[in-house]
Amino acid sequence: MQGSSVRFRIRLLLACLCFVCAARAAAAEDSFAGTYALSGMGADGAAYGGTVSIARQDFAYQVAWQLDGRGARNGFALTLNHVLGVAFWREGVTPEPETGIVIYRIDGGTLDGIWLPSRATGIAPGREVLSGSPDLNGRYQISLGVNPGGRSHYTGYADFERSGDHVRIVWHAPRQVFLGSGVRMGSMLVVAYAYENFPAVAAFCSNGHDLRGLWWGGPQGASGRETLTPATPDAAQLPGASSANPRDPCSTPIAANF
Repeated sequence: MQGSSVRFRIRLLLACLCFVCAARAAAAEDSFAGTYALSGMGADGAAYGGTVSIARQDFAYQVAWQLDGRGARNGFALTLNHVLGVAFWREGVTPEPETGIVIYRIDGGTLDGIWLPSRATGIAPGREVLSGSPDLNGRYQISLGVNPGGRSHYTGYADFERSGDHVRIVWHAPRQVFLGSGVRMGSMLVVAYAYENFPAVAAFCSNGHDLRGLWWGGPQGASGRETLTPATPDAAQLPGASSANPRDPCSTPIAANF
């Protein structure tokens, strides 16, 4: 029994090290930093404009919207497979300390993703694998949970409740409960999470020319779509143009039907 336990820990450590290396490689591959012109439309059909700046911060990004006539908002983001996932809040609002972002790859009933709290940008993202229904509804078991930096692991489950292209998620870890607002983008699911409230979430996909995405204010919140067009040379070279593949979310409809 002791030998089996040692072998399991060694395999887990190796998996964590491989994932940290992969996270570093993914971060290097997708660079969204720059300034963008914004063209948006709410679910009510009202159009709006503005600018968005995206700045790299270690493994993550800081995102700032300046909306014409609508004020400003700030966000924290991760990227995976050419998708930028953002947890955001209105300017002047202090987000909960535990606010963070998760990005999952969807493969049938398996969700395999990375996650990071907004105050841990200097640590490699954690990893989480969920197993459950392929329609993003019901209970999912955490079959693998690795904390940021790969230093420890966790177990538990998450309850999903889907409505159209929006997903409400409640995680139950051994000692904590987290609340998440998610949007699906092709083969990816982007979720903003917090401890006390369902945060707002946005997801953007690079097609090599601009960023196209959607946002949701969480349960009972508004929603809409946005296109970000590079406005400066530092944002001109977006990932995605030379690496098309059939599983790339940029090759499938945004917020695909379930």
